[in-house]
Amino acid sequence: MRTNGTRVSRSPRPLPRLLLALGGLLASTSPAFAQSDDEASPLEVELRLEQDTVLTSFDVTSAFTDRFRRKLGGGLKSQIVIEMSLRDANDLEIASNLRECQLRLDIWDDLLSVGFREADRQRRQRTSVIDRGLAFCGKVEGATLGRLALLTRAYGYRLHVAVTLNPVSEELLQKTREFLANPRGRPTGGQRTIFGAVSRFFSSNSATGEERFVFVSAPLRRPVESGAIP
Repeated sequence: MRTNGTRVSRSPRPLPRLLLALGGLLASTSPAFAQSDDEASPLEVELRLEQDTVLTSFDVTSAFTDRFRRKLGGGLKSQIVIEMSLRDANDLEIASNLRECQLRLDIWDDLLSVGFREADRQRRQRTSVIDRGLAFCGKVEGATLGRLALLTRAYGYRLHVAVTLNPVSEELLQKTREFLANPRGRPTGGQRTIFGAVSRFFSSNSATGEERFVFVSAPLRRPVESGAIP
């Protein structure tokens, strides 16, 4: 800028605290993850009842890689799709849900905006703490799976969770939109579900550029009401 013929230089604005914190997280994390159903990472899962509806809770924040964090730190909008598939002892899907998260870091206001949508709820928040914002998406608390009547056995269920970071595949994006618009209209029974279709797509297409990670729980018991005998 010039004032009366004299060039005045501006001092560069310091990097915001939240962006510096993100850099520290990148320097301290270098996890390794499974990328196929055959090499799925273990996942701690809770199943519980709310009236006659089965809810699930778990944490997949470990899937948020350095590559994903770098894009988030650049102020670009980032997207996460978390697919949940409850399967019985015969590996048939009996219940499912899907969470879509949108994240954007305002590098000058020092705030991370995070929102998620599921089949029956949506939430948004803004935070100055990176870990809190990532946990808002990746720590799934009380996600609806389906009616208790769908779980006809006492034991042997597994929850399969697929996490896709910044999807660019139109197939996945379209399936996500369809699921969130009409979750009760999805087909049931094994690999015809959204989880199975997306799993097949990504296992056969390595050129999409997305990062996708699969987690599977240990065998789970059918949840029971508090005080009831399993």
